[in-house]
Amino acid sequence: MAASDTTCNVTANDSTKVKENLDHSTNSVERSFSSRDMSPSNSLAVAEGETATVSRRSSLVGIIQDVFVVDRSKHHVYITGLRGVLVVQSFFWTYFQTFIPTLVSRDTPGPTYQDVLREILSIPLWNESLIYNFFVILSMRTIAVSFLTNPTGQSYAATIIRRNVRMVVILCAGSGMATLIFSRIGVGFIDDFKQKRPNQSIMTPTTVYDGGAAFNSLFNLFWLTYDHYKQAANMFWPTATLWSYTVYFLMVILPFSRPKWHIAGLGLFGLGSFWMAYWGWYSVTGLIFADLATNAKLKAELKSGLRVREDWRLPYAAIAPMLFGVGIAFKYVFIVRPQFVDKLLLLHPYLDLSTRYSPSTVVEAGPYARLDDWFIIVGIMLAVELFDNAQYYLSFKPLVFLGERSFSIFFAQCIFFWTGGIQLWLVLHDARDFSTASANGMVLLVGLLAVSAFAELFFRMVDAPSIWLSKKTYTWLVN
Repeated sequence: MAASDTTCNVTANDSTKVKENLDHSTNSVERSFSSRDMSPSNSLAVAEGETATVSRRSSLVGIIQDVFVVDRSKHHVYITGLRGVLVVQSFFWTYFQTFIPTLVSRDTPGPTYQDVLREILSIPLWNESLIYNFFVILSMRTIAVSFLTNPTGQSYAATIIRRNVRMVVILCAGSGMATLIFSRIGVGFIDDFKQKRPNQSIMTPTTVYDGGAAFNSLFNLFWLTYDHYKQAANMFWPTATLWSYTVYFLMVILPFSRPKWHIAGLGLFGLGSFWMAYWGWYSVTGLIFADLATNAKLKAELKSGLRVREDWRLPYAAIAPMLFGVGIAFKYVFIVRPQFVDKLLLLHPYLDLSTRYSPSTVVEAGPYARLDDWFIIVGIMLAVELFDNAQYYLSFKPLVFLGERSFSIFFAQCIFFWTGGIQLWLVLHDARDFSTASANGMVLLVGLLAVSAFAELFFRMVDAPSIWLSKKTYTWLVN
């Protein structure tokens, strides 16, 4: 939402409060002074003083609310709630990968029951690629809404500028914090933990040798959209999951073209990027859902179903579970036959024609847009946009609360589990003679409390102020 919207709302509310306080203050002044001094000038002077005090207090409260309080008035809160579900999944993925790696990957051997739990539950509950790919599509779904709702040049500029400012602030703060911690305490205890646990599924972070390297790593984080695994910022970060992707801003053409052409045109672009094995088809997917949520004609078309013939439509309520089922089926096939987990890359023709890229280089470079994840995500998003009940339950306040803090929780869980969490495990396991299971349970309990406190502190001190700063930056640039 634009900064002017927030300012207007706060100002209107505060003005009402000022007026009520002013009336009350003026009446009180008149009553208290009537028995001693009936001079109109004295009463007026006191009333003006009270008015100035109330105005200063109201303006201060308004500034504090702007900086530290998130405005939900124009958000699709069910999308924020869906992000909250992903936050819970990412928390458990981070914990399992660090302390119970067999539940996440077959790289570290473990008890049979953990292998069974991984094969059955990991796909719907803590699958790494599904989580990060879902966040990519949700980002495009979220970014485009404000512009599509108010398609003006100022709205488009605000969408880009505000997001860039916010991302720079929170990523620099989070990455800088992790870099500083590891440069001070070292990473030797992580190597010790990997041997004693044992854990072959994690990689020890690289320590930064000077401030220039740290700065350059953050710059490349926003500049480079390939070789994610090899980027310095990702190697400095615990869990090696710090990477970015710049979405395509195709949204600028949608408000000025016929709605019935939107899906066909975006689909053509998505098909081209799928051919090239780029992320564009994921961006297009998120943009289509943003368009459906803001365009009444497309929303009605979605409700009526997919036209197969003039007299027959296939309801999307049937298509959604079909897509979801196809994606889940692929996932379980890859559990049974892990050697085929990256074979879907063969469906991208460009990788066979290019002399620079191949399926193996794509896998080695880092996270990529997977087709099986796309089927699952599209099936879920169709159900969410179609059914009011799904939107109602995803608007559950605890989920929205977590979704608003998704960045903060991500930073908090990665930093805590890889610093205090691992060191606590070593103390419990080595010095206190705790069993592995007991040490894992204690770390989980302490981690829930520590991550909650750390994430809330980061949200209040960094994330929420970054939103305020992004709005003020845009206002300063255009005025």
